[in-house]
Amino acid sequence: MYLASTHPIPPELVGFTVVAAVVAVAASVVALVAALKRRDRRPHPAVWTREPLEPWGSMVLLGLVASPVLVLVARSLHATAVVPLVYAAGAAWVVTRYDDVGGLRWLSVDGDGVHWRTLRRGGTIPLHEVIHVDGYKEPGRVPRVWLADGTHLTLDRQPQARLVAAGIDQLSMSFRPAL
Repeated sequence: MYLASTHPIPPELVGFTVVAAVVAVAASVVALVAALKRRDRRPHPAVWTREPLEPWGSMVLLGLVASPVLVLVARSLHATAVVPLVYAAGAAWVVTRYDDVGGLRWLSVDGDGVHWRTLRRGGTIPLHEVIHVDGYKEPGRVPRVWLADGTHLTLDRQPQARLVAAGIDQLSMSFRPAL
């Protein structure tokens, strides 16, 4: 008790600790619900689905780590009024680009082509527009499906993503020109 009474906790750390605890509990509840929903779902060899909390969970953790640093820098520069503007700019950037930030959410392959979905958009790419698939043979690499227009669809490191990328590679081989 002696240590606690001689060194009171600064008020700004109390507020940050409360916010961090609320965010941590909320994130834990969301992760538990996602894990329970995913538990009984069997993987399909032609369908890949991104983990539902990424990249949003990483962004929350980045915010929890960057917030105290931002406040300390703003205080040392005597520019604390800038902190809310930085938060607002960061939130606006995420809101306007959440489709790009969230990335590919779902991908499947069948005889019609590669069906994809982001948070807002989706579509189908015919198999003859798939030029190359890489990254699924080497452990630790991210599978990518390269398309004729120069873009690519990036999956993640899940084993299911590697399986679906291999399926896309096999199905699209018959449409590729011989070298």
